[in-house]
Amino acid sequence: MVRVAFAIDTHDREVMAWAATIGAGISGEMVRDVMLECVERRFDAVRAPEPVQWLADNGSAYTAGETVDFATALNLVACFTPVRSHESNGVCEPSSKP
Repeated sequence: MVRVAFAIDTHDREVMAWAATIGAGISGEMVRDVMLECVERRFDAVRAPEPVQWLADNGSAYTAGETVDFATALNLVACFTPVRSHESNGVCEPSSKP
């Protein structure tokens, strides 16, 4: 099984960065690497010039204190979708509907 974490710009739907692993789940370190890559690519800096929302599902790699603190350091505002709400987080987690 391959697990992938990716960041999509909600304005133009560009996949800005991604990370993949075989076997074990996505780690907080992988999520933080994706966050940093996005900020560096979009702003050519290690910090966004103004607060930018970072929307994720409620997986532990995304909600971990270290990840939320890292987001804040990058000037990203960590936002999380409601648990088990496929209608509101369709980009963040796969739907179980056919």
